[in-house]
Amino acid sequence: LVSGDRVPLGARKGEVMSRPILEVRGLTKRYPGFALEDVSLSVGAGRVMGFIGRNGAGKTTTLKAVLRFIRPDGGEVRFFGEDFRGREHEVMRRVSFSMGEVAFYPRRRLRTITDVYRRFFPLWDERVYRDCLERFELVEDKKIEALSAGMRVKYGIALALSRRAELLLLDEPTSGLDPLSRDDLLRELRELVDDTGVGLLFSTHQMGDLEQIADDVTYLSRGRVRASGTLEDFAAHYRMVSGPAETVPSGLGSVLIGASRSRGRVTGLVEASRLGEAAVAGIRGLEVTPASLNDIIVHLERQEKQS
Repeated sequence: LVSGDRVPLGARKGEVMSRPILEVRGLTKRYPGFALEDVSLSVGAGRVMGFIGRNGAGKTTTLKAVLRFIRPDGGEVRFFGEDFRGREHEVMRRVSFSMGEVAFYPRRRLRTITDVYRRFFPLWDERVYRDCLERFELVEDKKIEALSAGMRVKYGIALALSRRAELLLLDEPTSGLDPLSRDDLLRELRELVDDTGVGLLFSTHQMGDLEQIADDVTYLSRGRVRASGTLEDFAAHYRMVSGPAETVPSGLGSVLIGASRSRGRVTGLVEASRLGEAAVAGIRGLEVTPASLNDIIVHLERQEKQS
């Protein structure tokens, strides 16, 4: 990551990865002043993939290009093992995309909206819909405008699952939610994936969301994938180190990632494989701790900004 190369991250030890239901290979989309370059990722059935990066990194653009809401300039997208092109209608019956909460027809009751919505999907499963209403504590007689932001997100997910969507693509589903609503939604999403085997790809800049429910992570920075693989491997790749500022030599920037100084100490991220180099570099009183996902992204982004 320091050199800008993608970090190869594999499956957890002893784990057999589930079959991919979404494969993106070399996706590109160029605009004046911004470009997606060689974006690749894979989402498995029954797994949660967190798609992370700063605002403006290209997460929403990637999702729209994957679904051909915007035309990509290059790359390949495969759903359920087959090319998306020419199969758009079939695929979109099996995939649901949501950019947050349901906000259409705010003065209509859920019952009325659902009655219209279900007519467009021949595989509509009323039992699943009723289960979702109970699971999410949704009341059909309520109007959309009477629901909280979190409940509107849940209603959208209920509609998606009830038409038997096998892959959910959610763009910032927890944005704007209070901490309790966010926690409830994430827990329910994790349970849904475990119970139904659907695949879930959701973009977010809330690192705590991923640590709570994600199996895998794809990190996007300035339109490029910097790492993609299991969350466990991504976190294990790094450590946080801290030492007294007076003992930190000036050349340590080649080892520490996104280093900062505060209260007489230097703190930075280091690849676990280079911990020995940090010690050899002469830091006395070195403290090494596990790196949270937030720590990792903050320091990687700081390094990007400094480069």
